[in-house]
Amino acid sequence: RLLFSAEIEGDQKIIFTDLATGKSSILVDSVGQDWFPVFHPEGKEIIFMSDRTGSKSLYRMNYEGNGEKRVSPRGSEVGNPSWVPDSKKRVAFYYREDGGPQKTNLFSLDLTTGAEQRITNFDGRNSTPKPAPNGEVVAYSTNQFWPGWDVCLYTIRTKANVCPLKGIDSFCRPAWNSAGTKILYSVGAGDSIALGEYDVAADSRTILSAPTGKSYDAQYVGNNSFIFANNQAGSFDLYFQEKDKISVIVESKYDLRYPSWHPSTVMEMEVERLRSQKNPK
Repeated sequence: RLLFSAEIEGDQKIIFTDLATGKSSILVDSVGQDWFPVFHPEGKEIIFMSDRTGSKSLYRMNYEGNGEKRVSPRGSEVGNPSWVPDSKKRVAFYYREDGGPQKTNLFSLDLTTGAEQRITNFDGRNSTPKPAPNGEVVAYSTNQFWPGWDVCLYTIRTKANVCPLKGIDSFCRPAWNSAGTKILYSVGAGDSIALGEYDVAADSRTILSAPTGKSYDAQYVGNNSFIFANNQAGSFDLYFQEKDKISVIVESKYDLRYPSWHPSTVMEMEVERLRSQKNPK
Protein backbone atom coordinates (compact mmCIF):
# COMPACT_ATOMS: atom_id res chain seq x y z
CA ARG A 1 0.00 0.00 0.00
CA LEU A 2 1.20 3.49 -0.83
CA LEU A 3 0.24 6.95 0.43
CA PHE A 4 1.44 10.25 -0.99
CA SER A 5 0.47 13.89 -1.48
CA ALA A 6 -0.64 15.31 -4.81
CA GLU A 7 -0.91 19.01 -5.62
CA ILE A 8 -4.05 19.24 -7.75
CA GLU A 9 -5.11 22.67 -9.01
CA GLY A 10 -3.19 24.34 -6.19
CA ASP A 11 -4.51 22.12 -3.40
CA GLN A 12 -2.62 19.36 -1.58
CA LYS A 13 -4.61 16.15 -1.31
CA ILE A 14 -3.67 12.77 0.15
CA ILE A 15 -3.82 9.87 -2.30
CA PHE A 16 -3.92 6.14 -1.62
CA THR A 17 -2.64 3.63 -4.19
CA ASP A 18 -3.19 -0.11 -4.05
CA LEU A 19 0.10 -1.33 -5.51
CA ALA A 20 -1.38 -4.76 -6.20
CA THR A 21 -3.95 -3.33 -8.62
CA GLY A 22 -2.44 0.06 -9.48
CA LYS A 23 -5.69 1.81 -8.55
CA SER A 24 -5.48 5.22 -6.84
CA SER A 25 -8.10 7.21 -4.95
CA ILE A 26 -8.25 10.45 -2.95
CA LEU A 27 -8.15 9.59 0.75
CA VAL A 28 -8.15 13.08 2.29
CA ASP A 29 -9.51 16.26 0.66
CA SER A 30 -10.45 18.91 3.21
CA VAL A 31 -11.10 22.64 2.84
CA GLY A 32 -7.38 23.26 3.40
CA GLN A 33 -4.10 21.68 2.39
CA ASP A 34 -3.54 18.04 3.41
CA TRP A 35 -0.13 16.49 2.98
CA PHE A 36 2.78 14.46 4.44
CA PRO A 37 0.84 11.23 5.22
CA VAL A 38 2.68 8.49 7.14
CA PHE A 39 1.57 4.92 7.84
CA HIS A 40 1.90 3.73 11.44
CA PRO A 41 4.29 0.73 11.56
CA GLU A 42 1.31 -1.55 12.27
CA GLY A 43 -0.41 -0.25 9.14
CA LYS A 44 -3.79 0.48 10.70
CA GLU A 45 -3.37 4.18 11.37
CA ILE A 46 -2.17 7.24 9.44
CA ILE A 47 -0.88 10.59 10.65
CA PHE A 48 -0.71 13.65 8.37
CA MET A 49 -0.45 17.45 8.21
CA SER A 50 -3.37 19.77 7.49
CA ASP A 51 -3.98 23.52 7.68
CA ARG A 52 -7.78 23.22 7.41
CA THR A 53 -8.28 25.33 10.56
CA GLY A 54 -5.82 28.04 9.54
CA SER A 55 -2.71 26.63 11.21
CA LYS A 56 -0.55 23.62 10.39
CA SER A 57 -1.69 20.77 12.61
CA LEU A 58 -1.39 17.00 12.85
CA TYR A 59 -4.34 14.70 12.31
CA ARG A 60 -4.75 10.96 12.60
CA MET A 61 -7.21 8.59 10.92
CA ASN A 62 -7.57 4.90 10.27
CA TYR A 63 -6.14 3.33 7.13
CA GLU A 64 -9.50 3.55 5.34
CA GLY A 65 -9.61 7.34 5.77
CA ASN A 66 -12.20 7.36 8.56
CA GLY A 67 -12.12 8.79 12.08
CA GLU A 68 -10.09 11.92 11.35
CA LYS A 69 -9.04 13.67 14.57
CA ARG A 70 -6.70 16.53 15.35
CA VAL A 71 -3.97 15.32 17.71
CA SER A 72 -1.40 18.15 17.94
CA PRO A 73 -1.74 20.85 20.62
CA ARG A 74 -3.87 23.82 19.62
CA GLY A 75 -2.18 27.15 19.04
CA SER A 76 1.00 25.66 17.61
CA GLU A 77 2.29 25.31 14.05
CA VAL A 78 3.61 21.78 13.53
CA GLY A 79 4.64 19.53 10.65
CA ASN A 80 6.77 16.74 9.14
CA PRO A 81 5.28 13.91 11.25
CA SER A 82 6.83 10.48 11.63
CA TRP A 83 6.16 7.49 13.89
CA VAL A 84 8.37 5.75 16.41
CA PRO A 85 9.15 2.46 14.59
CA ASP A 86 7.86 0.30 17.48
CA SER A 87 4.49 -0.99 16.22
CA LYS A 88 3.21 -1.37 19.81
CA LYS A 89 3.54 2.37 20.45
CA ARG A 90 1.53 5.32 19.13
CA VAL A 91 4.20 7.99 19.44
CA ALA A 92 4.72 10.61 16.73
CA PHE A 93 7.67 12.94 16.19
CA TYR A 94 7.34 16.31 14.42
CA TYR A 95 8.64 19.86 14.31
CA ARG A 96 6.91 22.71 16.10
CA GLU A 97 7.39 26.45 15.70
CA ASP A 98 9.37 27.59 18.70
CA GLY A 99 9.38 31.37 18.58
CA GLY A 100 8.37 31.97 14.97
CA PRO A 101 8.63 30.20 11.59
CA GLN A 102 12.41 30.67 11.43
CA LYS A 103 12.90 28.71 14.65
CA THR A 104 11.47 25.22 14.92
CA ASN A 105 12.39 22.34 17.21
CA LEU A 106 11.58 18.65 17.49
CA PHE A 107 8.85 17.29 19.73
CA SER A 108 7.18 13.95 20.34
CA LEU A 109 3.55 13.18 21.15
CA ASP A 110 2.09 10.06 22.74
CA LEU A 111 -1.24 9.69 20.95
CA THR A 112 -2.53 7.36 23.67
CA THR A 113 -1.96 9.72 26.61
CA GLY A 114 -1.76 13.06 24.80
CA ALA A 115 1.57 13.85 26.47
CA GLU A 116 3.92 16.08 24.45
CA GLN A 117 7.69 16.09 25.04
CA ARG A 118 10.33 18.51 23.81
CA ILE A 119 13.22 16.71 22.10
CA THR A 120 15.56 19.52 20.97
CA ASN A 121 16.16 23.14 21.92
CA PHE A 122 18.33 24.56 19.13
CA ASP A 123 18.48 27.73 17.09
CA GLY A 124 17.36 27.76 13.47
CA ARG A 125 14.96 25.43 11.73
CA ASN A 126 15.06 21.80 12.82
CA SER A 127 12.65 19.54 10.95
CA THR A 128 11.87 16.18 9.25
CA PRO A 129 12.59 14.05 12.36
CA LYS A 130 13.00 10.31 11.78
CA PRO A 131 13.51 8.10 14.86
CA ALA A 132 15.91 5.18 14.41
CA PRO A 133 14.50 1.64 14.73
CA ASN A 134 15.84 1.45 18.30
CA GLY A 135 13.97 4.65 19.19
CA GLU A 136 17.05 6.13 20.86
CA VAL A 137 18.37 8.37 18.08
CA VAL A 138 16.54 10.87 15.86
CA ALA A 139 17.87 11.83 12.42
CA TYR A 140 16.70 15.27 11.30
CA SER A 141 17.33 18.20 8.93
CA THR A 142 18.68 21.47 10.30
CA ASN A 143 19.96 24.88 9.24
CA GLN A 144 21.27 25.73 12.73
CA PHE A 145 24.81 25.81 11.28
CA TRP A 146 23.91 28.00 8.28
CA PRO A 147 24.92 28.41 5.46
CA GLY A 148 23.27 25.31 4.08
CA TRP A 149 21.28 22.45 5.54
CA ASP A 150 22.76 19.48 7.39
CA VAL A 151 21.53 16.10 8.60
CA CYS A 152 22.23 15.48 12.28
CA LEU A 153 21.72 12.59 14.70
CA TYR A 154 20.36 13.44 18.14
CA THR A 155 20.54 10.90 20.97
CA ILE A 156 17.51 11.49 23.19
CA ARG A 157 18.88 10.13 26.48
CA THR A 158 22.32 11.78 26.40
CA LYS A 159 21.35 14.82 24.28
CA ALA A 160 24.42 14.22 22.12
CA ASN A 161 24.11 15.90 18.72
CA VAL A 162 26.40 14.91 15.84
CA CYS A 163 26.07 15.98 12.22
CA PRO A 164 27.63 13.42 9.86
CA LEU A 165 26.10 14.94 6.72
CA LYS A 166 27.29 18.49 6.28
CA GLY A 167 29.58 20.47 4.02
CA ILE A 168 29.43 22.71 0.97
CA ASP A 169 26.24 21.06 -0.30
CA SER A 170 22.91 21.02 1.51
CA PHE A 171 21.77 17.74 3.06
CA CYS A 172 18.19 17.06 4.14
CA ARG A 173 15.27 14.63 4.60
CA PRO A 174 16.93 11.62 6.26
CA ALA A 175 15.28 8.18 6.39
CA TRP A 176 16.50 5.05 8.22
CA ASN A 177 16.52 1.52 6.86
CA SER A 178 14.76 -1.15 8.94
CA ALA A 179 18.06 -2.39 10.42
CA GLY A 180 19.11 1.08 11.57
CA THR A 181 22.43 0.78 9.75
CA LYS A 182 21.91 3.20 6.84
CA ILE A 183 20.28 6.55 6.17
CA LEU A 184 18.94 7.86 2.87
CA TYR A 185 19.11 11.60 2.26
CA SER A 186 18.83 14.31 -0.41
CA VAL A 187 21.92 16.34 -1.30
CA GLY A 188 22.59 19.25 -3.67
CA ALA A 189 21.10 22.61 -4.54
CA GLY A 190 18.84 24.26 -7.10
CA ASP A 191 17.63 21.93 -9.84
CA SER A 192 20.24 19.26 -9.07
CA ILE A 193 19.25 17.27 -5.98
CA ALA A 194 20.57 13.70 -5.79
CA LEU A 195 19.97 10.88 -3.33
CA GLY A 196 22.72 9.62 -1.09
CA GLU A 197 23.13 6.80 1.40
CA TYR A 198 25.03 7.10 4.67
CA ASP A 199 26.53 4.01 6.33
CA VAL A 200 26.33 4.74 10.06
CA ALA A 201 28.94 2.24 11.27
CA ALA A 202 31.46 3.03 8.53
CA ASP A 203 30.73 6.78 8.61
CA SER A 204 30.76 6.79 4.81
CA ARG A 205 28.60 8.38 2.10
CA THR A 206 27.57 7.04 -1.29
CA ILE A 207 25.76 8.96 -4.03
CA LEU A 208 23.12 6.66 -5.49
CA SER A 209 22.21 6.36 -9.14
CA ALA A 210 18.93 8.15 -9.75
CA PRO A 211 17.15 10.12 -12.48
CA THR A 212 18.43 13.62 -13.17
CA GLY A 213 16.60 16.58 -11.67
CA LYS A 214 15.45 16.94 -8.07
CA SER A 215 15.04 13.83 -5.88
CA TYR A 216 13.42 14.06 -2.46
CA ASP A 217 11.40 12.14 0.15
CA ALA A 218 13.26 8.82 -0.12
CA GLN A 219 11.97 5.98 2.04
CA TYR A 220 13.44 2.51 2.38
CA VAL A 221 11.43 -0.53 1.40
CA GLY A 222 13.24 -2.99 3.65
CA ASN A 223 16.99 -2.50 3.96
CA ASN A 224 18.21 -1.90 0.41
CA SER A 225 15.37 -0.83 -1.91
CA PHE A 226 13.58 2.49 -1.68
CA ILE A 227 10.90 4.77 -3.10
CA PHE A 228 11.34 8.49 -3.78
CA ALA A 229 9.91 11.55 -5.54
CA ASN A 230 11.72 13.00 -8.56
CA ASN A 231 11.12 16.06 -10.73
CA GLN A 232 12.67 15.91 -14.21
CA ALA A 233 10.16 17.62 -16.45
CA GLY A 234 8.21 20.11 -14.38
CA SER A 235 6.37 17.81 -11.96
CA PHE A 236 7.25 15.21 -9.35
CA ASP A 237 6.59 11.51 -10.02
CA LEU A 238 7.18 8.55 -7.69
CA TYR A 239 9.90 5.99 -8.36
CA PHE A 240 11.13 2.68 -6.97
CA GLN A 241 14.82 1.79 -6.97
CA GLU A 242 16.35 -1.63 -6.31
CA LYS A 243 20.12 -1.72 -6.74
CA ASP A 244 20.63 0.10 -10.07
CA LYS A 245 17.17 -0.66 -11.48
CA ILE A 246 14.77 2.29 -11.38
CA SER A 247 11.07 2.11 -12.28
CA VAL A 248 8.14 4.53 -12.12
CA ILE A 249 5.48 3.68 -9.54
CA VAL A 250 3.05 6.57 -10.11
CA GLU A 251 3.30 9.08 -12.96
CA SER A 252 1.11 12.16 -13.21
CA LYS A 253 0.86 15.73 -14.48
CA TYR A 254 0.51 16.73 -10.82
CA ASP A 255 3.29 17.10 -8.24
CA LEU A 256 3.48 13.89 -6.21
CA ARG A 257 5.43 14.08 -2.94
CA TYR A 258 5.96 12.51 0.49
CA PRO A 259 5.40 8.80 -0.27
CA SER A 260 4.76 6.39 2.59
CA TRP A 261 4.86 2.65 1.90
CA HIS A 262 3.54 -0.25 3.99
CA PRO A 263 4.14 -3.95 3.23
CA SER A 264 0.61 -5.11 4.10
CA THR A 265 -1.87 -5.47 1.24
CA VAL A 266 -5.43 -4.19 1.02
CA MET A 267 -6.68 -7.78 1.14
CA GLU A 268 -4.68 -8.56 4.28
CA MET A 269 -6.05 -5.50 6.06
CA GLU A 270 -9.61 -6.34 5.03
CA VAL A 271 -9.27 -9.91 6.31
CA GLU A 272 -7.93 -8.62 9.64
CA ARG A 273 -10.75 -6.10 9.90
CA LEU A 274 -13.39 -8.79 9.35
CA ARG A 275 -11.76 -11.05 11.92
CA SER A 276 -11.72 -8.28 14.52
CA GLN A 277 -15.43 -7.62 13.91
CA LYS A 278 -16.20 -11.31 14.30
CA ASN A 279 -14.05 -11.74 17.39
CA PRO A 280 -13.92 -8.38 19.19
CA LYS A 281 -11.58 -8.14 22.17
